Parts: sequence; C-alpha cells; structure tokens
Amino acid sequence: MQGAPLATRQLETLDEIVSLCRSNGWLPLSLLTASAVLLTEKAIDDCFRFLGHVLFRPLPAAPSDAAPNEISPFRDPAFPLLSACYALLSALLALPGDALSRLLPAAFPRRLLRLLFAPDRRERRRAKSAVHHLYARLPDRRAALRRELQFLLLDAELAQADGVQEALEFYAGVLKGVALPLRAEHRAFLQRCLLPLLKRPQLGQCFCGLDACFRVLVEKDGALGVLVGATWARHG
Repeated sequence: MQGAPLATRQLETLDEIVSLCRSNGWLPLSLLTASAVLLTEKAIDDCFRFLGHVLFRPLPAAPSDAAPNEISPFRDPAFPLLSACYALLSALLALPGDALSRLLPAAFPRRLLRLLFAPDRRERRRAKSAVHHLYARLPDRRAALRRELQFLLLDAELAQADGVQEALEFYAGVLKGVALPLRAEHRAFLQRCLLPLLKRPQLGQCFCGLDACFRVLVEKDGALGVLVGATWARHG
C-alpha cells in the first residue's frame, strides 16, 4: 500500500504470507508448484530467520511501580507486530513433521521458551501456545525442552518474574502425557524446581500452575503426595 506507514505495511505483508500458507496448505516439498513459492525450503528458512530477528529480542522491562498484586500491567507497544509473527509461527508449525524437524533452527525451541517470561501477558499466552504446539509436533526435541524449562525455573531472576505461571501451565500439560512409571527426571523436577517455588514471595501469581503440576504428579505417583503436603504445610 503506497504511502502507508512502515508498521502497517509490515502487518499487511505478514497477513498475506500467513493467508497464503494456510490457503495452500503445506504440500510435500517434492510437489511444489510455481503458485506455492512459500513452500520452498529457502523461503521457510527465511521465515524462521525473520521470526527469530523479531521475537528473540531483548525483552522490555515491565514498570517497577506496579501494585504488588497487579499481574502483568505492561502492554508492549510492539504487540501488533509480535501477534502477526506468532500467527506466522503457528502456520509454520503446521509443516509436515519431517520437514519441520529438518528446517526448524536448533536453538529456536529453547529461545521460544524464554518468551514465556515476557512482561506482556498477551505475548506469554501466545508463546505458551506455540511451545505446546512445538512440543506435540517434535517428540525428538521434548527432552531438550524439559531441560531448558528446568534451567529457566532455576534462574533466580526469572523465577521472580512474570511468566512462572505460564511455564508451570506448560509443564502441567507435559505431565499429563507422561507414561507410567514416572521417570526420575520428573521427581527431580518436583524437588529442584516446583517445591522451592512455594517459598516464592509472589506465590499467588503462580499458585494455579503450581497446584496443577502437584495434582498431576500425585495422580501419577501417590507417594509424592506426602512430600508435597509436608513441604506445602511448612511454607504455606
């Protein structure tokens, strides 16, 4: 659109790309036609690099003068562009599994997880949805995602930031799909990451996610109920 502001042109271009992706569907790469130019590996790689440039930026700081019980008052002025980027990411994550596994940059899932701690709650919700989708689509990346989530929750600075609730909601969803018997990895996660969060000053901001994780773990292994109950009573 001639003469339109740059931000408007960016959004219109992104909307066109997402619409074209969804209207074409993701054809096998061997069946590409001239009308499906976005399905070339080069174009997909360009899309992922563009998303990495826009999404994986230094996160803005939330206001320091927010009321103590006010959750995520910050509204990122760049959110319209970010929202369009998450829509494009959603379309890319619908690639056939073999193509997605091959074309997704190795560091992309790990960097996406960090966006669960973005100061704008709207972005955290979009990031959580994308991480869920990615976790479901790529079984070979799941262990790495769980390790990265543990690392992030052990980060003292992030553990005091907004986003712990979204991170715990994601992990509760992971736990629901875990097969029995429960692996030692998940018991360690409980002791190293989840139980220490009960000492968090802003426990109310992540209580629902923490409670969901505890419930699923105890349903999977009833013996963990004693440990959870005793720790909760000590810090509750």
